Amino acid sequence: MKYSHEVAGKTAEIELIESEEGGELYPLNPKDFFWEGQNEGKKHYLRKEIIQMLVKAKSLLPKGYTFFIYETFRPQEKQEAMFQEMSNLLKLKHPSLSLEELRKKVNIYVADPKGIGSGHQTGAAIDLTICDMQQNILNMGASYLEADDEKTVTDSKKISLEARKNRYLLKRVLEEVGFVNYPLEWWHFSYGEHEWAVLKETGKTLYRSIKKPNFMPFLTNYEFQRE
Repeated sequence: MKYSHEVAGKTAEIELIESEEGGELYPLNPKDFFWEGQNEGKKHYLRKEIIQMLVKAKSLLPKGYTFFIYETFRPQEKQEAMFQEMSNLLKLKHPSLSLEELRKKVNIYVADPKGIGSGHQTGAAIDLTICDMQQNILNMGASYLEADDEKTVTDSKKISLEARKNRYLLKRVLEEVGFVNYPLEWWHFSYGEHEWAVLKETGKTLYRSIKKPNFMPFLTNYEFQRE
């Protein structure tokens, strides 16, 4: 089966608008979620509303489970480095591709920083999965950032029934609070940025890329008010 980055092809039609939040980003609380390096002080930052939505989604998971976070806000320089790293990887895997074909294929996994860029640069996109309280990650059928078109697509039929059920759970609880899933990556969800605008056909964003982030202290109010 052949997949293409259909969402990216439509983002040029989206009007990029910023909310009143501006460049404010808040750290995830390590009491709420797990991620690699949190005991060494590594932090993950997101928009205020995104964190509130994420906490609400966590409450919808079965008892004894939470989210394991892979990626949140991503600055421009990191986006560029990741794009180059994926380019090198796929060039080795598909040596016959032309430069343009390679760039399009890389763009499936890591958004081209020369274009609108990634939703991660807005602080309104997140890569995550589900784990238990001992940080045992549920079987999702493919690892995070695995370069396999047929297994990483969210609705893949090339994975086990168990993995499909786990992906459905992840997608269900996040969509219930307003996130959308990028259909070629089971782990990627967003709200308010350009991919969300394409998938929801809003014509405009709520958030745009943050060039100069204003890093704030931990949130004290997790109230989720949007209907």
